[in-house]
Order: sequence, then C-alpha cells, then structure tokens
Amino acid sequence: MKKLFLLLSIGCLLAVFQTSCVNDDDYSIPNIVDPSIDIKPNITLDGVKQMYTGSLIEFGADSDLIFEAYVVSSDETGNIYKVMYLQDDPTDPTQGIAISIDATNTYVKYNVGRKVYVKLAGLYMNALNGVLTIGGLNGSNVGRISEFTYEDHLVRTPETMMVTPKLITSADFSPAIHSMLVKLEDYQLIETQLGDAYANYDNTFSVNRTLVSCSGGENVVMRNSGFATFKSQTFPEGRGSVVAVFSAYNSTNQLFIRSTEDVQFEGTRCKALFEENFSSVTDNQKIELPGWINFTQAGTRDWNGGEFNDDKYAKFSPFGANEPENIGWLITPAIDLNETTDPLLTFESATAYPVDGFQPLEILVSTDFDGTEAGIPNATWNVLNATLAGPGNSNFEVVPSGEVSLASNISDQVYIAYRYTGNSADNQSPLMQIYNIKVFEK
Repeated sequence: MKKLFLLLSIGCLLAVFQTSCVNDDDYSIPNIVDPSIDIKPNITLDGVKQMYTGSLIEFGADSDLIFEAYVVSSDETGNIYKVMYLQDDPTDPTQGIAISIDATNTYVKYNVGRKVYVKLAGLYMNALNGVLTIGGLNGSNVGRISEFTYEDHLVRTPETMMVTPKLITSADFSPAIHSMLVKLEDYQLIETQLGDAYANYDNTFSVNRTLVSCSGGENVVMRNSGFATFKSQTFPEGRGSVVAVFSAYNSTNQLFIRSTEDVQFEGTRCKALFEENFSSVTDNQKIELPGWINFTQAGTRDWNGGEFNDDKYAKFSPFGANEPENIGWLITPAIDLNETTDPLLTFESATAYPVDGFQPLEILVSTDFDGTEAGIPNATWNVLNATLAGPGNSNFEVVPSGEVSLASNISDQVYIAYRYTGNSADNQSPLMQIYNIKVFEK
C-alpha cells in the first residue's frame, strides 16, 4: 500500500512539472512566427541593379523594395570577411550582388543555399572597387550594415536549396558575373608559386595566388585572406577545377574560395612550352630578363616593368617624350616547337588613353631570326592575329588575346616579338601593357 502511494505521489509530481503549473485545459503549442511568411518580393535583383547609374544609390527609409536571393558564400573559414554574396537563382543565376555586413559567423544562420528576402529600406548601393555592393552608409559611400540591424534587412527563410556553381571560362570574365558562385575547369597553380601556402604563414596579410588555364593559357587571381583557417596549408600542385565567388578589385578579376574543398586539383599538371608572367620585373625600370631582347629602334623609350595591385606586366609608353617616332621591340627567347603539332600562344593586354583608330602594338613571329639586335631588321617577321586592347576598351581593362595559332611556324627556334610603334609628338602614344605570355600544345 505504501509503495502504491509513493508511485502515485511521484506521478502527480511529474504531472505538475510537465504542465508547468497550468491550471486550465489549454495545452496548445507556443505560436512561433516565421518572419518571412508575410513578405512578398516586389522587385528582382536585376531590377535593383538596373537602378545603378554610376553613383551612390540611397534607398530611403520609407522604401518598400524587397527582392529575394540565395546565399552562395560562407565566412566559416574566415576567408570571406564581413561580406555576403547573393545570387538570384541557386542553379541558373543571371545576377549576383555583394552585401556588406559588420558581423562575423553569419554562416550559422545564412548557410549556402539559404533563401533570403532583402529589404532595401534605409540601405545604399554603389560600386566598391568595381563590385556593386549593398550596405549601410560610411561617409559618402557604401559601408557595412550594423551587426545589430542587418537581420532586419536580410530576412532568413526556412528554405535552403542546393547551389550549382555556374560553369564559366575566361571568355565570361566580366562584371556580369560578379558575386556569383562559379566553377572553372582545367586550371592549375602557376609554376613560380608551387610549394607556397594558400596565404601567409606568419602574418595576416592577404595574398594572391595565380591560377592558369591549361586549355587557354589565361590567368586569374585567387585572393586568400591571412585570417583564413587554411592559410598555412600548401596549395595543391595538381590540375583540376575550382569553385569560387567571382569578384574583382578594380580591373583585376578575383576568386574567393569558401574552403579548401572548393579546390579540386587532383590531376596531372599540364606543361607549358614557354611561360612568362613578368614576376621578376621592377616597376618603371627597363626590362632585362634572361634571353629576352628589349630593343629601342626609334626614340628613347624602352619596354619597362609595371606593377599594380600585386600584378606585374611589361609596358610601353612614349607619352611626354615629344619625339617624332617611337618604336620598341620586346622579343622572347627562342622557343622550341619542333615536337608540337598545334602550338598556341596566349597572353593578355591592356591599354590606357587609347587613340581612336590607332593601334600601336603588333605581335610578330619569326623562325629565321638570329637572336641579336643587329639581326632584327634582317629577319622575316609575320604578324600574328591576336585580340588586343584598344580604343574599344576601358582604361586598364585586361583583354585576353584568344588562342593564337603558331602551327605554321613550327621550328626549333621560334621568336615572338611585341612591337610598339607610336608618335609621341602627335599624341599617338597610348600606354600598352602585356601580361602572362604562354606558349603551349593544345
């Protein structure tokens, strides 16, 4: 009898705890409200971006504009810092945007593929270093949204979708794909950076790692943070694919990976027949590379080294020389193509202050050049058909050459020349820059 009384007492006690002192018959589940239920987007991300005309856009405090998008970035490893990248569709995006936020560990709530509604009231939009960005106000430009209010603007929905990276090639590189999650195939780390880590071992400065296409020879920068958890890991030395957020710093295209899982370089490296990225040149000093010829045929200007935002290149500019003619040759060392059947040349060029209807740069090839300055006028030089930066491009816009065939010039001694011909006295003197020369077998 005592045992029965004890069991009944315990049962009653448990019932009291379970009902939390409820003294009526209302045992309903607490009402949890999803803040996204009553939100209805009324503009597309494309519509928002079309509002931008080149200067700061202010969305007033009474703005009712709302668009939907999907998160494609993650700050879990620290490589992407206080910015969130969104795109308008998880599998077939047409637009992307950067959102500047003064908060970290946002990946916990805003995971990759999470659908969000963006309420624009009280926010601003402008291009930051060439990338269209939405945020708060910092002085007279876009800044970070406060950590205390950003969730009022980025409303998290219950929906998470699988994100498929957009497969692109270097021909797609443009502001049109800024802030999208993309995938590049058949790339590898450039030769001079083999053995390097993703970023710095002993400091927090960000570094650029340069990837080169095995199929087209074009280069692209991967920007890695000195705060990334993987910064001291050795960069993979193979060949393969990379998934990243596509961005830029002014005219330099950049990739931001979310983690090392985005880099799948497990294949065998491709081998270039010839490669020069001008990493050893000195800014504004005459180029003197082993085996190269830097010859001034007319005027006093030479091909000089150039450097900007960690990019190095060769440049020629007769501006200000006030000379009736300026001709400068920059000629590669001899390249052996005897064992090839379909060799290709790729490089990149940029110009500044171009002159309408005037292209000062020619790309030439010779198989009978003797490798001396005295032999330049006696050699046979054929013009190669390459795409060059010119009056149709913006200042310092980097333009891929395309794949330039060398199949009709197969020899054991092939020389490629970059010849600038201008006239500084008549202002036919635009700056020309050359990047990332590569000769390879397709």
